[in-house]
Amino acid sequence: MSQTYTQGGQNIAGQFGLPLFGVATLPPYTGNWFWVDETNGSDGNTGGPQDPLKTLSQAHSVCTSGNNDVVVFTGTIHQTASLAWSKNNTHLIGLDAPLKRGKRARISVSGSTAFSPLINVTASGCHFKNFGTFSGFTTDALATSYCLSDTGGRNCYENVEILGFGGTGTAGNTGARAAFISGSTGENTFRDCVFGVDTVTRGVANYTLEFAAAGPRHHFANCEFEMDASAATPAHIFTAASNAIDRYARFDNCVFRNATGSGATTINQVAKLAASAGGTFELVNCNWWGATHLETTTTNQIVINNPVTNQTDPGLMKNNS
Repeated sequence: MSQTYTQGGQNIAGQFGLPLFGVATLPPYTGNWFWVDETNGSDGNTGGPQDPLKTLSQAHSVCTSGNNDVVVFTGTIHQTASLAWSKNNTHLIGLDAPLKRGKRARISVSGSTAFSPLINVTASGCHFKNFGTFSGFTTDALATSYCLSDTGGRNCYENVEILGFGGTGTAGNTGARAAFISGSTGENTFRDCVFGVDTVTRGVANYTLEFAAAGPRHHFANCEFEMDASAATPAHIFTAASNAIDRYARFDNCVFRNATGSGATTINQVAKLAASAGGTFELVNCNWWGATHLETTTTNQIVINNPVTNQTDPGLMKNNS
């Protein structure tokens, strides 16, 4: 195969700066492409597939905001500080089998010093696809401890594992979240994603997903929310204050799971919402178990298109034992 080069000088096996292997399901992003491999790469390399960079931070630094540049990576990337993703229309793709769980293209915390978030997305128009993230510490006294923070809006997360609570300290931190979504831009899409873990028990009032600052029109499709609770106080969806969302947040064919079949404690509620969140939470063909109620106190903010008894006592796949 002949060699071609992007305008940045990367050695790419393909045409017109587009690689011809391993990314057939991606849109034809026309910017520069950079490869990252922590094990075999070096940040002094060009970033081509045979000459990969070592860190995602370095790859992000050589991207151009708004250019539809793409960073692809393989293996596990270890972060000792937050990965800042601040350039618009800059995409991050894991080169791995498209597994729902257990992907080997991963971004993970490293070391014993807690930091948050693992990934800090302040850009918009970005496509994140086909990788796992893992965050959690044995000792975690941070006020907030997020795996993913998105304040940029208009981003798409596709087949991404957002696994917070991965250490006993983080799982026991009331400020811990798998994902924190904030900002008035809103309009994020999460498709086929997983939030939370069911391998470390959560015994305090923390939340898998928090909304803040009036973000409108978020969509979640075929997503799974997981926990293994050792107390009744954790929940999956949380709004701390009024006007946390605007218009709506929609969940299609999503699962809210607590591993009671494996010994977890039944939680009080799936969603803990402040009064007057600012919009509606739409649950369409969703199911949940391991929770006594969808809400313990009805806020009239959840719109359900499921077979239910009432808003606080769902009938679909509910275990009353």
